[in-house]
Amino acid sequence: MDDCIHELLHRNLQEVFGEGDAVRRRPAVDELYTEDCVLYVPPGRFIGRGRWHRQNSSTSILASRFA
Repeated sequence: MDDCIHELLHRNLQEVFGEGDAVRRRPAVDELYTEDCVLYVPPGRFIGRGRWHRQNSSTSILASRFA
């Protein structure tokens, strides 16, 4: 079980939040997150994988708060 958690955390960091290319990131988001996932970041919450994709990139949601 620990190996599964480690792999999930690593892939999430590298393939989702560490990937700047939305096209390359999409398969990882689709594989790692459920359709009804919820991401809480300022300025609010983003519901579903589709919302992440429509925002152009999940990292842009996060980066816009720290730029």
